[in-house]
Amino acid sequence: MEFRVVDFEKITHHYKLYQDGIQKIEDYKDEIIKKVDPIRKQMQNILSAANNGIVIDNLSEQQRMQKFQSLQQELLAVDKEAKIKITEMRDELNKEVYSNLEKIISNWSEQNNIDVVIGKLEVVYVSNKYESTEDVLDLLKASGDFIEEQETVEYKGELEKENKKQNPEFIIKEEN
Repeated sequence: MEFRVVDFEKITHHYKLYQDGIQKIEDYKDEIIKKVDPIRKQMQNILSAANNGIVIDNLSEQQRMQKFQSLQQELLAVDKEAKIKITEMRDELNKEVYSNLEKIISNWSEQNNIDVVIGKLEVVYVSNKYESTEDVLDLLKASGDFIEEQETVEYKGELEKENKKQNPEFIIKEEN
C-alpha cells in the first residue's frame, strides 16, 4: 500500500483560488469600513459637542443622545450583517477550495499509484520519503494555480476593534 502525507494548509495558502477568495473577502471588508466611517464621524461629532458644550444645532441633549444611540444601533447592525456575510463567504471559499484540491490530489494519486493521502495535521510522525506537499505544489505551479502565500487578516470584529482604536470615547458592545 502506497501512502503520502501533504500539508493541506500550506497547499491551500499557495492555491490561487484561495488567495483570490481571500482578496474578495478583504475587498468586502473595505467596503464595510467605508460604509461605517460616516456613521462614526457623526457619532464623534455628537460626543465632541456634548463634551465641549458646543451647540452645533438646535437639537436638545436628549435628541443628540437618541441620535447617537440610533447611529450606534446602525453600526451594530452593519457589523452583524458583515460578520454573517464574511462567514458565508469564507465557508463557500473553503468548500470550493477543498473540492478543487481534492480533485487535484486524487488525480495525482491515481497517476502515481498512491492509495492513501493523509493530511499532515493528523500524523504524529512520517518519514520525509512520504512527504508530498512539494509534489502537489509543483502540480499547482504547472497548472498556473500556484501563488506565493500572502498574509491575510482574519475577520474577528474588526469594526469594533477599529472603533476602539480610533474612537476610545465610545465602545460598541456585542449583542448577546
